[in-house]
Parts: sequence; C-alpha cells; structure tokens
Amino acid sequence: MKMYSKRILTSAIALGMCIGMTACGDDKTTDETTAETTAVTTTASETTAETTVETTAPETEEEKIGINQDLVSEYGQTFAEISAKHGKITGYVALHGGPFFEFETGYGVYFFYGTDIMNPSAWGTIEETGEKFPLPDDDFKCINIEGIKASDFFDREFETLTPQDVGSIKGMQLHNAGRNELAWEKSIRNYYSTYSYDAFSHENTGFTGDNTIITMYQIDDGIIAPDTMVNIDLWKTDADVYLGTTQN
Repeated sequence: MKMYSKRILTSAIALGMCIGMTACGDDKTTDETTAETTAVTTTASETTAETTVETTAPETEEEKIGINQDLVSEYGQTFAEISAKHGKITGYVALHGGPFFEFETGYGVYFFYGTDIMNPSAWGTIEETGEKFPLPDDDFKCINIEGIKASDFFDREFETLTPQDVGSIKGMQLHNAGRNELAWEKSIRNYYSTYSYDAFSHENTGFTGDNTIITMYQIDDGIIAPDTMVNIDLWKTDADVYLGTTQN
C-alpha cells in the first residue's frame, strides 16, 4: 500500500514537472516570437525610411529660362526712343560698313538703319574724347544690336547652356551650330550657333522679312556661357526692301 502511494506521488510529481516545463517552454517560445516580431517591425520601419526618395517637381513655365524681353523690345525702336532710355552716346565704332553706337547704359552697340556715315543730317560729339560721329535721325530704327553678353540676352542667371537648350526656348529656333572657320586660335568666336526668334519676325516688326539672325559666338564647342557674345543682325539689303531708304 505504501509502495503504491509512493508510486502515485512520484508520478504526480513527474507529471507536474512535465506540465511546468511545457508551460515554461511555451512562455519562452512566446517571448522569442514576440522579440522576432518586434525586430521585423523595426526592420520594416527602417527599410521604409531608407527607401524614401526625394522627388523634384518639374519646372513650371515661369521657372524656365527665357529671353530678356526688355532687350527684345528695343529691336525696331527709334534712335529717339533708345536715347531716351539709355542716355547719351559714349562710343562709336564702324562695323560692317556702318556706324554702331554705345550708350551710357544699354546691352551692346546699336545700329540705326538710314544713318549716313559720310553726310549725316547732324554730327554728334563724344564728350570724353571730342570725337565726332554721324548722328542718326530721331526716327531711324534700330535693326542691329551687337556685343550683347549672354547673361543679358537671357532673362535669368545660368551656368552653361547648349545650342539645343537655347533652341528649345519658347519662340527660338536653332538653325546652325559649328566651328567658325574664320576665327583665330583661342578666339571668343571659335564656335557659333545661329537662331531666329518669333519676336523678330516680319509679322511682328514689319521690316525684317523674317531674316533677322541671332548669332552666339562660343569659346568652346556646344557651350554657351554667361560671357558668350550675342549679336542680333539684319542685313541692310534686307532692310532696304521694307524701310525704303539706302545709305550712301
């Protein structure tokens, strides 16, 4: 009887230990699973943070580079209008057989169609040097502006542009780009690109015959920098057709 009771007690103790060990094992498994779940959750959060990509909004029309409309508005203006805006003449140079004028302010040197280099209606004097120059009549139109810096030709700051970039600007059309065979070594005119611009069309001006050409002279091939020289030109023979006067 005692032996039977002892066996029952021993079995009960063993069963209790087994149940206890099973419970402990379950608790341990639960703890490990919870820890693993927490680790996975943390890793997922970190991965989400790491894969966040910053995106740049596309440029709006207002943010895109364009042409300086203040400069554009001067093309076709009269000598009286340009003088009123830019002050007195401070320099004079003969280019392409005609007189180009530099003002106190302004974007470059200006040529006014009809100015007679030999027998003008009046002569002017550059105060600083006393040099005489043929004075344009007040109603003579500006058909050429040369020596413009690219930083003044465009309406905002830039580092470099390609001819293709310029040709994609609203209203601009790229015609040619290449090496200037007449340029000397390391000249500012080593390379060139030519364009037309809608604002200089015959429809807008009434005198260009759609023949006004914008030329950019570049030091390096395919690179237009802020100091690149820009010319806006209409040949006198084209202007003759519509403005109806000739120079002697």
